[in-house]
Amino acid sequence: SLIRKVLLKDAKLDLHKEYEEIGNQKLGDVLLTPTKIYVKAIKYLLGKVDIKGMSHITGGGFYENVPRMLKEGQGVTIDTTAYPR
Repeated sequence: SLIRKVLLKDAKLDLHKEYEEIGNQKLGDVLLTPTKIYVKAIKYLLGKVDIKGMSHITGGGFYENVPRMLKEGQGVTIDTTAYPR
């Protein structure tokens, strides 16, 4: 419902139109693409690395989800230059 409001009503985008910003694909096809599942990669990492916390980050949820895995009184510093955009 939020995607309908933002993309279709507010921005007046067309589900049947191809957009350069999404690789010249139809907006409707992109929105119907299933979420990639990372279970195999996470299971592998759990066997190799001592992971203290993780969260599934989508859209603007980064700033909402990271604090959920922290105990009260803990904080986090995120180096945004450490990852390519």
